[in-house]
Amino acid sequence: MRAAGSSTKKGYAATPLAEIAANIGIAQGNLTYHFPTKRELIVEIEKRVRQRIRAKRASYRHGSVADDYVNLTQEENCTYG
Repeated sequence: MRAAGSSTKKGYAATPLAEIAANIGIAQGNLTYHFPTKRELIVEIEKRVRQRIRAKRASYRHGSVADDYVNLTQEENCTYG
């Protein structure tokens, strides 16, 4: 998912595939072999993110609304106040 990082700083349209490849430490040819366009790369990233979200949701032990809220706020990447 590191590929998504470079496009978030400058924006999708302003980030060339060459820069994405450099940021993740591979040759542009290797990236474009698997993902000839940025759109194909972004679609794959989105697909993998959605898969991770579904897997995470499936692992939740559902309880009361209060318990679910506490569980969500205690996750490692949570930045709630």
